[in-house]
Amino acid sequence: MEILLKDLLAYSQVGHWRWSCRPRCCSEALRKALLNLQASIDENQAVVTWNSLPTLQAHEIRLVQLLQNLVGNAIKYRGSACPQVHMDAERSPANGASQ
Repeated sequence: MEILLKDLLAYSQVGHWRWSCRPRCCSEALRKALLNLQASIDENQAVVTWNSLPTLQAHEIRLVQLLQNLVGNAIKYRGSACPQVHMDAERSPANGASQ
């Protein structure tokens, strides 16, 4: 919760979010998201794994929030088994062009 509050404060001080877009490591953002979700992960005995994730031009707080929402929803909206979440990424062709 403390991390979320600090991030919210930082976001409110940024002004326009595009000003703080820069290369961000998705693996590091995912680690921050998992720290925020630790209680839910423990409570639901969730297992979260990931492959090598890319570096993206992004706003750090928004990227963490995106990943936190994805993992949080996977934990929340699941069947009766303990959740197993795996994160992966792949590059897709730009504008539908073939590679």
